Amino acid sequence: MNRLTKADHTFLSSLISSPARRMGTHIVAGKGSGKSRLMGRIIAFLDFLQGVPTVIFDPHGGTIDNFLDRMLRLPRIYQEQFWERVEYIDMSGHWGYVTPMPFYNRFQGESFYDVSQRYLDVVYKLDSYLQTASIQGWNPLWLTGTMAGMVLSALGMQITEAQDLILNPELWKDKLYSIRNLYPELIPAISFLLSLPDLRSNEFDRFTSSIRNKLAQFSTDPTLKAMFGANSGLDLDDLLKARKIFLLDFRYVKGRVRRQFLMEWAFQYFLSYLKHRGPGRHLPISLVIDELTALFSVQGEEPRLFIADLDDLINVLSRQYSLWLTICHQEHFQLPEVVNKSLMSLGNQFIGVTREREASKELAEYFYRYDPHLVRKYEPIWMNDMGRPFIVDYRSVEFTHEEQLLRNSYRFTDLKRFEFLFSPALGEGSVSTELQKVSIDWFDRGLYTQDDVLEDAREKLVKRSGQPVEKIIAEVDRRKARLLPRKTQDGGTEEFPSAEVRKKKLRTQM
Repeated sequence: MNRLTKADHTFLSSLISSPARRMGTHIVAGKGSGKSRLMGRIIAFLDFLQGVPTVIFDPHGGTIDNFLDRMLRLPRIYQEQFWERVEYIDMSGHWGYVTPMPFYNRFQGESFYDVSQRYLDVVYKLDSYLQTASIQGWNPLWLTGTMAGMVLSALGMQITEAQDLILNPELWKDKLYSIRNLYPELIPAISFLLSLPDLRSNEFDRFTSSIRNKLAQFSTDPTLKAMFGANSGLDLDDLLKARKIFLLDFRYVKGRVRRQFLMEWAFQYFLSYLKHRGPGRHLPISLVIDELTALFSVQGEEPRLFIADLDDLINVLSRQYSLWLTICHQEHFQLPEVVNKSLMSLGNQFIGVTREREASKELAEYFYRYDPHLVRKYEPIWMNDMGRPFIVDYRSVEFTHEEQLLRNSYRFTDLKRFEFLFSPALGEGSVSTELQKVSIDWFDRGLYTQDDVLEDAREKLVKRSGQPVEKIIAEVDRRKARLLPRKTQDGGTEEFPSAEVRKKKLRTQM
């Protein structure tokens, strides 16, 4: 390790100081700047060593790989102690293992209505077309989804049974009547579901087609069926009790829409727990978000939900719920102006190299004040004496505002790999605009991630942390068979005969 500069010491102090970490950290830097190295090997790793429960959301895997590589280079005596606190969560089922995160797990004291809204909130945020469709849009989807979600939550079942409940509510009669007596607040939901078969075909489609289209993936995709069909999921209480780090890896998830859905739900899963814990001076939780634009949906003409969620995260949750927030993205221009302003309000600022000219000017405008006295050059003042010119003085020519802006913008475009302009947190309510150049080149110099070693480590970790997909699916199928009556050859069920059988029995009694 090279000798550290004063700026390096300030930088490290801000990363291990609780008051500074409480104010949040914002990292903006282009590709190849070393931001994943900064987050994985330094920020998240230091939080982990301090015993701070940590959660990493990583769409591409770079931050997670840097953290794991740093762990693998520790002396074996420390590895044996630390690996127990590492949970690797593959969100794709790449190795045939998943860590379930069901929608309908109920916190103590939580209403069935609140539970039912979790899945619907994710759908609403990710499908802007539903909000404008008049007939088969958001309103009927919300109504049917809410009623089904409330009932399934009360029955201890999951979204994997939702489609069957909506299509065949008459097969669920006995179960529905049993919970109606236990939970009178479910009477409207039960009445609505039992009325669906009596609707005309077009009315039935209006109420159910949108929600059925959304639910199809949970019965046709084995990975999603296992992830969302299990009765119990990722234990966030364990995160706090054992002071663990949860590594949520989305790199193997195929398809942008699927990845967006899984990232949005995993994030809401974590926030639901955080809000259930409530505000106060709790043990802090470190939340590291790599590539902010991958986590939040910024598609469409008006990303208002994204802006509202991020504002809530930065200005409410991080400040009142003991959340140490670290947010990273690549370029300033990727985000709306109002979002950039929120990110700039975070206490610690790391600005890496940018190749985009307008972005560098915006950063220069924010961090550097215009100095009307900054001299660009001195011009001579000439006089003439009997035809002989001579200089009597010099006058200054100051940089114009635009020239200063361009000059300061080069500070951001000329940064090298592993170099950052760093603005440390000053204190609650105070944000510094004074930048210091720091380098992380000295940290683990010459040591880089090794793909084959890390692939093996991730596979071992996921098999330790996750559950086999096939095993969960078998449990889901057994649960459904146990709770629902089995169909008979005549098309009815053991508890509810078919219409033809009921009519035949009625004739014999007459």
